[in-house]
Amino acid sequence: MEAKHSKVEQICDAIRLGLHKGRYRPGVRIDPAPLAQKYRTSLTPVRSAFYCLCSDGVLEAHGRAGYRAPLPTEVSLRGQYNWMEFLLIHSCNLTPADSEPAGGPAFNRRGVDAVLLTRQLFDAIASGTQWPDLSREARLASDRLAAARHTERPFCKDALEELADINRLWLKRDLPRLRQALFEYHQRRRELVPRIVAVMARHAAKQDGPKQ
Repeated sequence: MEAKHSKVEQICDAIRLGLHKGRYRPGVRIDPAPLAQKYRTSLTPVRSAFYCLCSDGVLEAHGRAGYRAPLPTEVSLRGQYNWMEFLLIHSCNLTPADSEPAGGPAFNRRGVDAVLLTRQLFDAIASGTQWPDLSREARLASDRLAAARHTERPFCKDALEELADINRLWLKRDLPRLRQALFEYHQRRRELVPRIVAVMARHAAKQDGPKQ
């Protein structure tokens, strides 16, 4: 039972990472067979992983049409950006100004991915509070926003510089300016919501399924 549970967790982590790497697009069916083959298991643990991710709001079930990342509406995507911002601002409010930074992304490596950096940076900010529930909610919020972050990249070509500024304020524990930077980051993306949703809808209409 423990090995089976571990396999489900591995598949969940693989799907989450796949979302952040753009492997699974919203509105496009995720084929369970390649995942079962990759992890040398039956379809049962894969379906269990799908169920877990559905309960977290990362995937959604479509009956016989299978499982897929949700295709957001403008209202739901704005809500996701608002929730992510709320969690991070709340994290700033709970972080002692004299605390030592824990973890965080590496901005000095070549070929860094802005989507993965965002996930790592925001996770580090939320983890600075030492409130596990807050950290978990921030990670879930990042998972739900993964597809949108991939889609927004052509509209935010300076995203790495933007994230580097947020990281610098976080490392300096300049919490007032960090809160302002987080607001501006999310406000910029809220303004892009109609374009992001339109692009995701076009991609979903064109594709029958993602490459595994």
